[in-house]
Amino acid sequence: MTKVEGSLLVITLWLVTILSVLAIAIGRYLSVEIRVTKYHLAHDQAKAMARSGIYMAAEQLRQDATQEETKRADWLGESWATPSSVALEGRSSEGRITIEIVDAERKLNLNALDAAQLQPLVGSADAAAAIVAYRTVREVPGEQPPFYAAKGAPISVMEELLELPRMTPDIFEALQRAAFPFPPSVPVKVNINTADEDVLQAAGLDSAQIAQLRILRQGSHYLVQIGGMPQTELGDAQVPPFLTEPAFAAIADRFGVASSVFAVTSVGRVDAPRVSYHVEAVVQRAADARMTIVSWKEW
Repeated sequence: MTKVEGSLLVITLWLVTILSVLAIAIGRYLSVEIRVTKYHLAHDQAKAMARSGIYMAAEQLRQDATQEETKRADWLGESWATPSSVALEGRSSEGRITIEIVDAERKLNLNALDAAQLQPLVGSADAAAAIVAYRTVREVPGEQPPFYAAKGAPISVMEELLELPRMTPDIFEALQRAAFPFPPSVPVKVNINTADEDVLQAAGLDSAQIAQLRILRQGSHYLVQIGGMPQTELGDAQVPPFLTEPAFAAIADRFGVASSVFAVTSVGRVDAPRVSYHVEAVVQRAADARMTIVSWKEW
């Protein structure tokens, strides 16, 4: 082999090495780009699925209100009260929508509770007073403002309370279970068919009355009327006795049997790559079954 041939061989080997390195680098770059592109596609798919779940829930609630046998009342045995899951198959991957509908009127109106009513829920007189002050105190020019930022208006979302003094995670969790910040325009009554026992107690029922309701629910029965002549879905059969007592009449206006405001959580999940997207919305159902989205939050 001559010196020229040896030089050409070395140059050729170097070129092959450089091209190999470039090919590997390009391959890795394209692999990352492909993975990123797949993730963005899956993210968009999960987002679209989660958003569509809110509208699916609204349609389910609308259809429920048009059913002759159920439109007079809402109770925990209805189809919307059980979380549902829908499997979907996209062009590139499979996904699933999980929908949960919660009757917001099974909770107390956070914007209407006074400090005495809030204290048993939060377990602290100071925290209860801070919540009321946050809703009601308005800054006046020339006066010393409170040491925290008061809104001086109804609470819109529960997360507003996280900035209040003495608001611990435990207190916030207890409030979320028992209260809901209803819009001022919504006339709210606690749904006696769906409310938890601690909410019923906070609304004015005693333990004996709550026990009677518990027996009614355990029999898969519910009330369709509590004013005048109380009735269950079977008529006046098995009506809890306390509903006809004079003591209940004093607080009867706090309760209802049908709901118009619902909190909906929709989660879209894609399997490959594994991506999830959450949407939370509050929907309001009018007397004629028209649905309105009151609030919307997604992440």
